[in-house]
Amino acid sequence: MKKVFKIGEYAVGGIIIASIDENNDQITVKACAFNSPEIILQEKTFNANLSRSFYDVEYYLHDLTSSYYVEKIMDYILSHVLLRKI
Repeated sequence: MKKVFKIGEYAVGGIIIASIDENNDQITVKACAFNSPEIILQEKTFNANLSRSFYDVEYYLHDLTSSYYVEKIMDYILSHVLLRKI
């Protein structure tokens, strides 16, 4: 499951893609070029089974975009990971 956030000038590259794998084991965050989502500028994968990982994802997102969009992306990630684990 993935969601594309087209942020524009407030994010590195303009697009951030948050992906959660089928088993809810990994969260992948990619910063992509606005003109073409295939061009990946930065990418990082986190283990969703560790509670510390959610803080790591949030800190990484702060490097990529503003606090407003970090909150929106984290809401998406937490809602989908936690709902699937219940």
